[in-house]
Amino acid sequence: MNRYNSNYFRLNVKLSVDKVIGYLNTKWLQIGAILFFALMLGHVDNTLAGQAMKLNENDSGKTVEIGVGDDLDVMLPGNPTTGYAWELIPLDLNVLSRVKTKFFANNNMMGVGGVEVITLHAVAAGKGEVKLIYHRSFEHDVEPLKTFELTVIIKKSSTE
Repeated sequence: MNRYNSNYFRLNVKLSVDKVIGYLNTKWLQIGAILFFALMLGHVDNTLAGQAMKLNENDSGKTVEIGVGDDLDVMLPGNPTTGYAWELIPLDLNVLSRVKTKFFANNNMMGVGGVEVITLHAVAAGKGEVKLIYHRSFEHDVEPLKTFELTVIIKKSSTE
């Protein structure tokens, strides 16, 4: 092989390697984009339909507005291992319903506190009163340690 053929071969190999690297970079970019959009689609209910309104203990006593079909997450500190839990005083089920209650510990240690999330759902237009008490359900005639109260105005749709 003469000198010119050798250079031609190296140039072709280099161009081929550059094409492969470019192709791989493009493929990784495509895979990354696909994964990103797949993760986003996993949260479509929160992004397209409107994310649930999130409230905490500082929102006690307030009045909030949401639309029919919207959710409301009340996030309150708690520690069920002590026997204390947030109890929802009966709602007007014509306008609001409880979807779920879930506890998220601050870490994996036994007996640790965390956040209790009470999810409510707006069923129909109207006004609902939300009252939560933090107490031990087995202790009678004892005042709750904490209370949380909220007035919820539910509109026909969240855009009104």
